[in-house]
Amino acid sequence: MIEITNLSKSFGSNKIFENINLTVKKGELVALVGFSGCGKSTLLKIIAGLEPKDSGEVKLSSNKLGMAFQYSALFDSLNVRDNIVFPLIIGEHIKKLPSEDELNAIAAQKLALVGLTGIESQFPSELSGGMKKRISFARAIVNDPEIILYDEPTAGLDPVASTIIEDLIVKIQKETKSAGIVVTHQASTIKRAVDRVVMLYDCSIVWQGSPKELFDSANSDPYAKQFRDGTVEGPMQVKS
Repeated sequence: MIEITNLSKSFGSNKIFENINLTVKKGELVALVGFSGCGKSTLLKIIAGLEPKDSGEVKLSSNKLGMAFQYSALFDSLNVRDNIVFPLIIGEHIKKLPSEDELNAIAAQKLALVGLTGIESQFPSELSGGMKKRISFARAIVNDPEIILYDEPTAGLDPVASTIIEDLIVKIQKETKSAGIVVTHQASTIKRAVDRVVMLYDCSIVWQGSPKELFDSANSDPYAKQFRDGTVEGPMQVKS
C-alpha cells in the first residue's frame, strides 16, 4: 500500500504540491492525470525516494518497489539480460549476490512475462521503442515488487504498441497484485488499465473517481469535463 499524508513540495518559489493526501491499496492501479508540469512525475520520484519532499509523510507497506521510467532509461552499454538484472546486483541492500545461472533464469522468466524471449544478448540500440518499454517493465519487476510506478509508459508509441503496453500493465498487475501508480495522458490507458483516476492541478488533487465516471458524459464536474473534452475553457488554465 502507498499512503501519502499532507505532502508538500516546492522547487524554489514554484509550489508543486500543498498538503495532498492519497492512498493506493494493494492490487489497485491508480492513474495520475493533469496538465504537463503539474507534478505527476515529481510525485512518483518522491514515492520512489528519488526526490526529497518538503513536508508530510509517504508510507509504503513494502520496500520492494519497481519503477518503469518514461523513456525506458536502459543502459546503452549493457545487453538486455544485464539491464534486467541490474537492480539485483547493485546497491547496499544486496546481501547475497545471485549466481550467474540464477540471474540468467530470472532474466529469462521476466522476459517471458513481458512477451519477449531469446533476446538476452541484444543491446538497446537493436530494439524498437516498444521493446525497450517492455524491457524496462521486466527490469521494474525483477525483484517481484509489491509497489510499481509507471511514468508515461505509452509516451512516443504508436497505437498498436500502446495497446501492447496497456495489456502488459494489466497482466503485470494481475500477476503481482501490486499497488500501482501510472502517470499518463492517454485516454486508452485510463479506460483499459486502471481502477481509479486522480487529477492534479494547482498543487492539489481536484478530482478523483473511476474511469467510467471520468468519461461519463453525464458527469458535469468541471474538472472531469474539461479533461474529458480536452477543452481550453474550464477551471484548469495552462500557465504561461
